[in-house]
Amino acid sequence: MAEYRLHYKYGKVGMAKAHAEYILRENKYNKKEDLVYKESGNMECVLDGTSAIDFWKSADDFERVNGRAYREFELNIPNELTHKEGVELVKNFVKQEIGNKHPYSFAIHESHSKDGEKNLHCHLMFSERELDNILRTKEQFFRRANSKKPELGGAKKNDIWIKKELLLNIRKSWEVLSNQALEKNGFNERVSCESLKKQREVALEKGDYLKAELLNRTPVNISGITLQKEKRLGLEKLTPEEQEKFKEYKQAKELREVKKRELEIKRENVIPTKEECKSKLIKILNTTEEDIKLKALNIITKGAFYSHS
Repeated sequence: MAEYRLHYKYGKVGMAKAHAEYILRENKYNKKEDLVYKESGNMECVLDGTSAIDFWKSADDFERVNGRAYREFELNIPNELTHKEGVELVKNFVKQEIGNKHPYSFAIHESHSKDGEKNLHCHLMFSERELDNILRTKEQFFRRANSKKPELGGAKKNDIWIKKELLLNIRKSWEVLSNQALEKNGFNERVSCESLKKQREVALEKGDYLKAELLNRTPVNISGITLQKEKRLGLEKLTPEEQEKFKEYKQAKELREVKKRELEIKRENVIPTKEECKSKLIKILNTTEEDIKLKALNIITKGAFYSHS
């Protein structure tokens, strides 16, 4: 079942190069096998040409001390989508929200839980500094901007990225683009950027009591830092507060899975409408024997087949 998640954060000076290496799976991270796709763009803004890693190292070297070296979106890609469909979705998001105004790097990873559940997600990091068609050295690019003589200063940081209204709009943008991708590729699942409480209210208003029951639960949420720390060091190395948060996260995740299975069983026993029958028939008729074989193989291997294809 498609799940919505968009996490927005920033990285301080000194973190950019290491984080870029991590998401792009370069240097000491190049042996990780979960990389699906990576891309960097809008970095031709400097005279002394640079790779993506060099660009983010320059952000660490030349941004002001205690400044923001980058901002980042962490995005859940609907698990129903293939790698190719997921890449297309993220590219559409980057084109719409970043465009040709900001240097960026993004990477799509696919991990799997212990029970084989796929987790397709994207890390998108970008510079707040806005391109203005002035070529600069790496050092000059990250200097303070000069409003009277822009060519003498650095690229200006756009303050819009600190405004709450922008984040709300971007959260909605990811919802709309994700649902367009699901619809385009023949899936009935949809995601929402609204809280579980708000989604449940809407479901009740529409009389979808099965969906309302699924949404009657605690949100599955935890700090990515805590999650990575537990994975790397183990639960016993977390602080008491982190252990409690991790316990709540596991319980919420288990409850969500139970409710999802219950919903699937209940919906199987509900007589489908005429439109639902028509939609399923069209999907079956458009599915080739080869598609069925590949999907069956992917199910048997718990998603590993699509991951390595």
